[in-house]
Amino acid sequence: MRDKKKSLIKIVRRQKLAGFTLVEVMLAIIIISSASLGLMKGVSLAKAELQSIRLKERAYEELKNHTEYWKARVAANIVPQQIGSAQGEDVVLLKDGKGNEIIGKLFKSRVTEETTPRNSVAKYYGFRTWIEWDEVFTGKEVSRSLEFKVKQLVFPR
Repeated sequence: MRDKKKSLIKIVRRQKLAGFTLVEVMLAIIIISSASLGLMKGVSLAKAELQSIRLKERAYEELKNHTEYWKARVAANIVPQQIGSAQGEDVVLLKDGKGNEIIGKLFKSRVTEETTPRNSVAKYYGFRTWIEWDEVFTGKEVSRSLEFKVKQLVFPR
């Protein structure tokens, strides 16, 4: 009988040792939750940075097209002194699935005649174009801008 009791006690002890305690389970849940929270935060920051890069590329393309248009006008000797308004020209840079748009503003400066080198028959003109936009991908609003400074050569006809 005594041997049966000892063997039963051994079985009960083994069963106690075979499982996890509540503290161990809670600690594992906390560790896994912290790791997954950090991972999700990293993924969301990477996604916001990707959106920011995509937006900057789009702004660059718009600004490049706008600048090329005005370079061609100046090269064709159609040289307006004021080539833009102070408010800027609106352009849609990014549109999400919900219909929200990020608007950029294109600006142009005055076209000025630059000093030409001696013995040159061409004229030099200078102007600058830039684009400004706001982005809110990381929860805070950040103003961004890109700018081109242009020197255009115009030959007489």
